[in-house]
Amino acid sequence: MKRILLLLIILTLGSCTTIFNKKNHTLSISTNAVNAKVKVNDSLYQLPAKVTVKHSKKNLPIELISDSLTKKYTLKPSVNYKFLFGNLLFFDFFPVGYITDLTNQKRFSYQQKVFLDINDSIDIIKTNTTKRFDTLKHHFTKEYPVKKGQINFTVGFSLLSNYHFELAQQPDINKTGFGGLSLGLEYFYNNKNYFAANFRALSPFDPFEYFENYERINSVGFGITHNHRIKRFSIGYGVNYTQNTWVKHTEYYIDPEDNNNLYYYFEETIKRTNKTLGATLNGYYQFTAYLYLGLNYNQSFYNVGSSNDSHFDHVISMDLVFKFSPNKRKLP
Repeated sequence: MKRILLLLIILTLGSCTTIFNKKNHTLSISTNAVNAKVKVNDSLYQLPAKVTVKHSKKNLPIELISDSLTKKYTLKPSVNYKFLFGNLLFFDFFPVGYITDLTNQKRFSYQQKVFLDINDSIDIIKTNTTKRFDTLKHHFTKEYPVKKGQINFTVGFSLLSNYHFELAQQPDINKTGFGGLSLGLEYFYNNKNYFAANFRALSPFDPFEYFENYERINSVGFGITHNHRIKRFSIGYGVNYTQNTWVKHTEYYIDPEDNNNLYYYFEETIKRTNKTLGATLNGYYQFTAYLYLGLNYNQSFYNVGSSNDSHFDHVISMDLVFKFSPNKRKLP
C-alpha cells in the first residue's frame, strides 16, 4: 500500500524535478566592462544583476551592451543534478521518476553565475555540468597514435584472476584471487596491427592460506599473439604454453587411545602439474599514453607429455598494464 501511495505521489507531482525545482531560474550576471548592461528576453538590466528566466532546454541568447562595445552571448542549458540524482531518493520508483521528468522543462538549468569577460573570445557559456562532461568526453575520445616499427615494453599486474584446472584422479579445481605479473614485448608492423610476446606468472594471493591447511595454485606461461588496434581498443589472439600447478597441503593430529594422551602429527602434500598448449584471447582499453586495462584468457587444449586425454584448463585475468616505447620518438 505504501509503495502504491508513493507511486501516485510521484506521478501526481511530476517527480523530483517538479518537487525541488521552481518554475524560474535566477542568474547572477556580472562583467568587467564599465557602465554595462545586459539584454535578456528584450529586457535591459544594469550590471551586476540578478535575472530571472524560465527553465528551458533551448539556448538563451543574451547581449552585453556598454559604451565601448556590444557583444552577443549564448547560454547553453544542461540537465541539473536534481534530475540526475534526486529521483534516486525514491529508490523503488526512480525509473518512473526519470520517465516523468523527461517531459518536464524544469530538468534543465543554465549556468547560475555568469561572468561576461570582454577580454575573452568565448561567446558560448556552458554550465559546469556540461564542462565536466566535455572533459570526460574528450578523455574517452582522445586517440594515441602509434607508428610503424614501434616497439613497446610491457609490464602488467593482475588485479583479479579465475582458475579452472582439470586434474587426474582429483575433482576439478576452481579458484579466484588476485596477484600476478606479466612482462612482454610488442612490435607494430603497421599503425593498426602488431605482434606481441608475453610471459605471465599468476597465483591467487591469500596471506593466511600458508598456515596449517591450504590449497595453492600457480600458473606460469608464455604466449605469442597477433593483435589489432581499433582507436583505443586492442584485440589479440594467439597461442600459449602454460604450466599450471596445484598444491594441497593438509596437517592433522591423531590421538591414540592407549598412549597416555600422546599425539601424533602428520602432514600430507599433494601436487599436480599440467603442462599445456592452448589458445590466447585478450582485449585491452587504453586510458592514458601508458596505462591499459583489460582481460587475458588462456584456454588449454593439449597436455604436453601426458598419456592422459587433453586437459581443458583455463585462466582468466583482469590486468593493469603499463607500456613504454624506447624508439617511438626516433621513428618518422
